[in-house]
Amino acid sequence: MKPTGNKIKAQAAAAKAPKNAALKTVTKKELLTKGSDANFRNYIHDMFAFSVRMQDVRNRFGAFIGVSGSQYIILVAVSYLQDKLGVGVNVIAKHLQLSSAFITMEINNLVAAGLVDKATDPVDRRRVRLMLSAKGRQKLEELKAIQAPVNDAIFSSLTREEFDSLRDIQSRLVQHSAEALALLEFYAAKTGTYGD
Repeated sequence: MKPTGNKIKAQAAAAKAPKNAALKTVTKKELLTKGSDANFRNYIHDMFAFSVRMQDVRNRFGAFIGVSGSQYIILVAVSYLQDKLGVGVNVIAKHLQLSSAFITMEINNLVAAGLVDKATDPVDRRRVRLMLSAKGRQKLEELKAIQAPVNDAIFSSLTREEFDSLRDIQSRLVQHSAEALALLEFYAAKTGTYGD
């Protein structure tokens, strides 16, 4: 069978293209170095490695005070976000970018462990307010002796300016990664391909 015009054009374009062109994982020019996505891919691999290590750090911090890694970050969030009346589940969920259902489940475990106190919201009786218990405060205080040197070690190579820049960039990446996930959902719905 004789190839069609479109097929001939596609074959010609493929023959002219650099051998690694099909392997590019990004097309935004700001992310390419001399037309290559190698630095971008190295950065992504470093980011994954950092993410895995940070999860391990979080889990180990939790283990030191007898809770899971997820429970640890929720406990810290309650500590920092509570006011005189405590803090609501939705505020914690938004801060940690986790579902309210997940936060509620883990909060119930923290309440059962005596680390968080739960009370009815005086303004909206359908909601609850959360506060660290005395035991929860004590556990987080004890952890600081380990937490501070570990956190210092993680960020030891950064200057003040680099840290401020990193915080700003990371915040924007979190926002745009949510948009990227929405785009993946669109493609998944279009193709019927769903991941984990």
